[in-house]
Amino acid sequence: MNQYFEQVEKAMAVGDRRQAIRILGQVIVGQPDNLDAWLMLAEAVEGPERKRECYQRVLRLDPSNFSAQDGLIRLAAQKARSERVQAAAAVNQAAAERKVGDTKPQRKAARPVDPANRKKTVRGVLIFLAFLALVGAVYLLLSGRVALPFLPKAGDSLAGVWQLEGAPENVLIFQPDGVLVMRSAGMETRYTYSASPVGPLVLTDANQMSYNQAYRLKGDRLEFGDMVYLRQAEGTSPTAEVTRPGLPEALAPGVWESPQFAELFGGEQTKLYVFNDGAVFFGGLAEPELQNATTFRVCPAGSAEQAAVCHTFIIQANGENAIIADINSGSPGGEARLLAGTQMLRSSGDEGSGQAAQDLLAAWRIVQPAALGEGIVFRPDGTLTLTGKDGAQQEGTFQVTEEVAAVSLFSPGAYVIHSLGNVIVLEPAEGQPEAILLVR
Repeated sequence: MNQYFEQVEKAMAVGDRRQAIRILGQVIVGQPDNLDAWLMLAEAVEGPERKRECYQRVLRLDPSNFSAQDGLIRLAAQKARSERVQAAAAVNQAAAERKVGDTKPQRKAARPVDPANRKKTVRGVLIFLAFLALVGAVYLLLSGRVALPFLPKAGDSLAGVWQLEGAPENVLIFQPDGVLVMRSAGMETRYTYSASPVGPLVLTDANQMSYNQAYRLKGDRLEFGDMVYLRQAEGTSPTAEVTRPGLPEALAPGVWESPQFAELFGGEQTKLYVFNDGAVFFGGLAEPELQNATTFRVCPAGSAEQAAVCHTFIIQANGENAIIADINSGSPGGEARLLAGTQMLRSSGDEGSGQAAQDLLAAWRIVQPAALGEGIVFRPDGTLTLTGKDGAQQEGTFQVTEEVAAVSLFSPGAYVIHSLGNVIVLEPAEGQPEAILLVR
């Protein structure tokens, strides 16, 4: 399948949209539920209606798909921008026509004005001005630009927490101060918004770009574009700080093993280490990205080649200390691999004491990087002994402040400690690419 997507990317790069659409059509005929193919087709086709059909097809298959949601919002913004440009062009053209057709009128002799006709004219003008004022006031009230103290604002009806129907991990939070927080796939996006009883919702992003988003409020049901959200009586506080653990709840802290892990790295000792602080070590320390309730992605740090390889875990089933997942692994321009039905067992849990300095005081075997040595001993008096690959020993010192260890023999000297009790990972605090994995 990856070879088809590579052909599509090459065709798009040279501007051959017809070839890209033809290849994607073949993929979709064989796999009508392939989300990636539909998303790529949305980029390949021309015309907003055809793009919208592709994004809507993705949302029917995956209501929480952030790329499709973002695509629909961008299409709405493009449509609004095009309408504004067309309106401005029409105004300019009308002004030009009036200028061309404008001729100097002939001066006519003044006629005496009938006082009765003058009163009628003045009365008509006053009635017309009063009518315009009434229409303007109604417009300002309906558009939400002006609110009367005894009438509720449209934004007040939206204020609260709304969850996407069928995908409760996707949340809209309308704050009373005019801020909209959109949470989807572990990410958070903020807009300012203005609402009116009629017309669209106007969203403004951090770059001051405005978008018109159709909405309809029916009690506790909000139709937001092509999606339906339900009001939550009790939910996430609008002002609460978003948390991004990056891991599904089923993946408890501890050591996870699988015979199939060796296929990814070519080593029998490859394991998935999940720490209580949300860090993950899977061939390298990485911060996981939670894509939905059952899917997360890690891009391990390491060499330049390895750093480009990312792994997406899709949990299909889980029990106590056991998980069955599909693992997609690949890098940009590289060959993608799929380990379907991978069985993962948690061989040990989090046995840490909660005190990083205490957990570090032990004799450890160095697992990664292997070139660092065979083992290391941290002692309570702040001294350490590092045993090299040749058996030679070096003496050094270390100091722990909160969860950061300063080690004299390592470069850089400052390391953040992630502990599972019998497993320690030292993460370079100064951003170096390779972490140190120690096993007791």
